[in-house]
Amino acid sequence: MVNTDQLLHIISDETLTHKDKIVFIAVEILETNNPKSISDYTKMSIASIRQSLAKSVNQLLDTERESEKVIDALIAVCSIDQQSMRQKDWSAISKIAMSLTEAGATAEEVHSRANQYRRKFSTMALTPAALDKYWPMLSTKAKFSPSSIYN
Repeated sequence: MVNTDQLLHIISDETLTHKDKIVFIAVEILETNNPKSISDYTKMSIASIRQSLAKSVNQLLDTERESEKVIDALIAVCSIDQQSMRQKDWSAISKIAMSLTEAGATAEEVHSRANQYRRKFSTMALTPAALDKYWPMLSTKAKFSPSSIYN
């Protein structure tokens, strides 16, 4: 049986899944006959799970907000007429924005890499799909020439 400090350490361990934490607490509850300990373990586990879920929800909301900014930036840099966009166009641009956001992209970076794209591929149309395809190569850290892509 573990003491309360050990249990708090285990519950706060970010590397453990919710399932692992629940299983661990269930085992501790089964091994104790003390009603107060059972109540304390249950309260701690519920608090831990709530905290982890709140953190996850906040991260999702932050990602969604940034993704919306990236969508706006993609529409702006590619000169897309929003009024003529169909559902499948919105779906495609949303998918690209989410992918870029998950890779750490920001709206400012979309503008920066769009400028890089225009310099490196001056004869090619700038589209959200093209920006997504060449995203890693458009980093200011990347060293490449457009001719090396096609050889």
